[in-house]
Amino acid sequence: MPNFETFEKRRTPPASEPFVSLLKTGVISMNVVAYESLGRPEYLEFLFDKKDKIVGLRPLKAETQFSYPIRELKSASGGTFSASAKAFMLFYGISMTSSIRRLAFLSGEVLCIDLKDPGVDVTSGRVSG
Repeated sequence: MPNFETFEKRRTPPASEPFVSLLKTGVISMNVVAYESLGRPEYLEFLFDKKDKIVGLRPLKAETQFSYPIRELKSASGGTFSASAKAFMLFYGISMTSSIRRLAFLSGEVLCIDLKDPGVDVTSGRVSG
């Protein structure tokens, strides 16, 4: 007989890696680890590498002509941080048919999201692709 144990946690532990979700509403959302890896900025600049299909989030301390403000949604796990990116996603033809979470990585000061990574559908938990 298996040696089961009872799952007694009321919530899952916060992620220890930077995750970014591109939501079907045109919002880019990130966990607290991703936000802190950028230095907790007030604004972002959106970048796109067409050849390699990588979205870049560049942190900004002040508003500029091309900046987007970051909003915080607090939660027990530390919160999420988001910015409206619908115009950016439409301009570059980035799919908004589903909301996908991907592991992000830093390249210098830019947080990168590789769109070739199938990620996970955040509404269903299924691997997309």
